Amino acid sequence: MTILHHLHPASDRDYVVDKVEETSILINWKTNVETDSAIKYTNTETNESKKQTEDHLSTIHNFNLKALDPGKEYLLQIQGRDIYGNLVVSDEFTAKTLKIPLLPS
Repeated sequence: MTILHHLHPASDRDYVVDKVEETSILINWKTNVETDSAIKYTNTETNESKKQTEDHLSTIHNFNLKALDPGKEYLLQIQGRDIYGNLVVSDEFTAKTLKIPLLPS
């Protein structure tokens, strides 16, 4: 059985949202067995879904989601298949991009 590792001992999350900007979100996670990886993300306002995949096997996984809409919430789910063929799926979680600051007029 492949396990998504808790990245921070004080946290019960299996992933870390490392960096959030206006149009991007960086997410990292680890598995205990080499696994390919994918992340499905959906704009909660428009319901538009996309998926990024990595076909190589690894225990350390990083995705930088780009070209996102500023100030919007995204529903995310980590997916993968380990070297033994076992499916790995995280719980769904959310992350929100930053709003573009308004310039004074």
